Amino acid sequence: MPAMPNRITVQINDHAYFVTFKLRGIVYGSDLLEKTDEVYRSLEEPWRYNRLFDIRAFINILQFEDFRALADQWRSLAGGPTPTRFAVVTDDATRAARIEAFDPLFPDITSRVFSRTRDAIGWLTEGVQVHNVVAPTRRVV
Repeated sequence: MPAMPNRITVQINDHAYFVTFKLRGIVYGSDLLEKTDEVYRSLEEPWRYNRLFDIRAFINILQFEDFRALADQWRSLAGGPTPTRFAVVTDDATRAARIEAFDPLFPDITSRVFSRTRDAIGWLTEGVQVHNVVAPTRRVV
């Protein structure tokens, strides 16, 4: 069986204002920070975009310092405290509990853990005004 590639893939949904980060294999906190910084700096109004992290194919574990850095990064990119939503898709109960334990680091961010992507997207897009036109997502690698 071939080894799983280590990478972060990104899809930006400009229509419903959320960004999906899929982590596969071994991804280090510094790599994730670099990718989120790159993506959110490319957005015209980054504070409007919620986040979805799909970590079902993620092998290693992010450390407390990585979560703290993500929280600090978000405040910097958004220009201060900005309410947003952060959905995590995982089928691992231990990861889900660990993620929920880091909620106090993100006072302006409401986070939830889901086992299915469609449920996470439904929650992220609650209240988003969607027009009759369906806009495709942009894929960033």
